[in-house]
Amino acid sequence: MVGDANSDPELMQYLGAEKKRETGQFFTVWETPLLPREVLDLAELKGYSVEQTTGIGQTFAITLHKALDPTLLKPLDTTPKKSINPTLTPSV
Repeated sequence: MVGDANSDPELMQYLGAEKKRETGQFFTVWETPLLPREVLDLAELKGYSVEQTTGIGQTFAITLHKALDPTLLKPLDTTPKKSINPTLTPSV
């Protein structure tokens, strides 16, 4: 399994994954025939890096991270906001 229902379809296609829903399950997942090493190599080429790994019974889980593109970030709005609740406005 390389993704859930909300995963990026383009990335999933790049990993050769297909969207599947197992009998009796209410959720869909993306599965690929690639080995974990192959998935990690491809993910690294797309800018992902391993953050953490863990074992859960017979399952091996890997958490990946990709830095955000700074050109897509909006600047923070630091303009003071008026209080919506007048009871919270301090009196002078």
